[in-house]
Amino acid sequence: MKIYLLPRKGGKYILYSTEFQIEKDERNNPQESRKRFWKLIKSGYKTATAKREHSERLLKEMKSITQMTVYYPANLMEKEAEEIYQQVINAQVKKHKRWLIVDGALLPISAIFTLVPGPNVLMAYLAWRTLAHYKTKKGGEKAASELEIPFVKDPQLERLYEIVNKRFAFNQAAKIKAVGEEIGIVNLYKIV
Repeated sequence: MKIYLLPRKGGKYILYSTEFQIEKDERNNPQESRKRFWKLIKSGYKTATAKREHSERLLKEMKSITQMTVYYPANLMEKEAEEIYQQVINAQVKKHKRWLIVDGALLPISAIFTLVPGPNVLMAYLAWRTLAHYKTKKGGEKAASELEIPFVKDPQLERLYEIVNKRFAFNQAAKIKAVGEEIGIVNLYKIV
């Protein structure tokens, strides 16, 4: 699995894998016969959770992989890239551990809503999120400690770092998009 350590403004980084990118927009499917209101709700939810969903899928997948490579900007030393990788993974594990506790604690309380006629949507959502946080936390813990990961310099990511961290870059989105096409990341300008 290829993992990219993508630079963002302010010296921040995110982990990204091309295995989970969506090439087409699934929200505008003409065969879908749902009502307009539900389409709007669904597309709003997808838009609001797109970054979180990719991060979670990546960490969940790390639980089952045995080999991966991390590509990082060539302007970083390998030791710096390893430290940034560990910081990003540890921050994600900490966040999911906290939300696992919160959602897990709210789950028994949501059982009260079983008295209300109809499906207990709150309980189902909290159970789903609790399980998702658990799987993500486990995948992140494995990625942080158990995997032996080769780190590889990528000059395109160095170029991306320079574009993203310039104070003013003329036509920045187009330049970021060009780097994304060279790397193979669809809609890179929306990610960084």
